[in-house]
Amino acid sequence: DAAGAVVAQVGSNAASRLSLQEGDWVAIYGDGLIGQCASQAVRGRGGRTILIGRNSLRLGLAEAYSADRVINSRDGNVQDIIRECIGRESLVGIIDTIQNEHLQREYMNLLTSSTGTGQIVYAGFSPGKAWADMALLQQYEVTCHFISGYNRWRMEETLRWIGEGK
Repeated sequence: DAAGAVVAQVGSNAASRLSLQEGDWVAIYGDGLIGQCASQAVRGRGGRTILIGRNSLRLGLAEAYSADRVINSRDGNVQDIIRECIGRESLVGIIDTIQNEHLQREYMNLLTSSTGTGQIVYAGFSPGKAWADMALLQQYEVTCHFISGYNRWRMEETLRWIGEGK
């Protein structure tokens, strides 16, 4: 069960950064292992998830095991589909495992809120020059976390969650 512990830990770490209430909606961009694990970890904390990707096999696995909803980004306007799923204008948070500036511009409107509580977690390793549009992040007044790697404490927590079936 723990063969993918490092990847599971990156997803768990991403989910742990969000300030969540029971039932809050979080969108996870990326249907790979980190996105799948992040979605499971958000759900383990009581949140609801929408996983967005392009790979039909991975989206099927997410639908069966990882997410409350899945969206194939090729199927239409992702923002409109998300708003229809959650029944309101904004999400509590986004976990971005894809990390590109075009995608950032696409999802920022999903975080608009009067309370300024939108959150983004950038999960994974991005070598080279930073790509995030800092002016856009400031304009929307979102809280951002940038995570990569693991440490002993987070790995032990992840292994405990795996042992508990979360």
